[in-house]
Amino acid sequence: MKKLLFYILILSSLISVFGCVSLKDRKKEVVYIARVSNDSGLLGDDVVIATNFGYIDDKGNYIIEPQFYFAEDFSRNGLALVCNEKNYSIWGYIDITGTYVIAPQFAWARSFSDNGLACVEDPVSDLYGYIDEKGDYVIEPQFDNAKSFSDYGLARVYKNDLWGYIDETGEFVIEPQFGGDDFTSYCEDFSPNGLACVKDPKNHYYGYIDEKGDYVIKPQFDKARSFSDYGLASVCKNDLWGYIDETGEFVIEPQFGYDYPEGSGDFSPNGLACVVDPQNDNYGYIDKTGDYVVEPQFEYAWDFSEYGLALVEKTADSFYYIDRNGNEVNAMQYWPSDIFSGGDFAVNGLAAVRSPDNGYAGYIDETGEFVIDPQFRSADKFVEVYK
Repeated sequence: MKKLLFYILILSSLISVFGCVSLKDRKKEVVYIARVSNDSGLLGDDVVIATNFGYIDDKGNYIIEPQFYFAEDFSRNGLALVCNEKNYSIWGYIDITGTYVIAPQFAWARSFSDNGLACVEDPVSDLYGYIDEKGDYVIEPQFDNAKSFSDYGLARVYKNDLWGYIDETGEFVIEPQFGGDDFTSYCEDFSPNGLACVKDPKNHYYGYIDEKGDYVIKPQFDKARSFSDYGLASVCKNDLWGYIDETGEFVIEPQFGYDYPEGSGDFSPNGLACVVDPQNDNYGYIDKTGDYVVEPQFEYAWDFSEYGLALVEKTADSFYYIDRNGNEVNAMQYWPSDIFSGGDFAVNGLAAVRSPDNGYAGYIDETGEFVIDPQFRSADKFVEVYK
């Protein structure tokens, strides 16, 4: 009997320990899932949007048949935010079998962060709070708007017409003090270096604060972006973009034009950043000294992926991949699946692109061959999900 009690205590201890392990540290089977759509509809003034969303595995098989009017990518905890109302009025969360784990009930919602919390809008009060993976409120609805928690452990929230930052208990770490409105915040998530880009409400310039809310880099830039994982941030002065380090000193002087999304591109793992030449409005790639490695020659271009390839548009509707030296990787022509992803390769080595032959989206491997035939109205990048 004593031995039995001993083993029960050991088992309980193990459950307690592993129950407290964060999502990042859990040892689970990883599966790759992509959101796809097989239909489209109209939004407003003849704006075409994808509808009827489902999910596929990396073999191209449906694991959840298309059925949702709108859906988000799966979070790594195995839950996805979905909606079946045309007016986007009721949101809930499903697991990888398509079963509702948290029933549709929220007026608006965001995907789960790695800390296991999701931002939702309460349908009664119209205020935002945060729920856990069971759908219970961990932080009660109290904010006029709110964003997801970042990897740094803080979330941006909007209260009394100002934005600030809270921790996972809902306490303000940085009191609301930054401008914007209930849709746009003039403060960004914290980067891995512990700095966040904010717009000063007094002089309307951009600078960077630490986790205490103190300025490390004083507000001085007309526009600015968050620091990348590689230690530099793109900033704008006098309508030209350059790059600063964590002290605020220019590493690359402002000399580049306007990019979409706003600013020059972040540096990729291969040490190159996508920029616009203000002389000819073409896109090229620079190294961390600011020198061109790939001369500006493209009508549009995207950042390099972790696999060392970048999708570029040489002339109108002529897309292909290049390597770090600007060489065309293969002769096959593609269209990007959407303007935001730019055919970026996922961690499973597949990229979503459109076939110019039929206009449908599918997935190619690093050789440029279709592994999953083009058959979808829209297709998103594969994400890692813990099963």
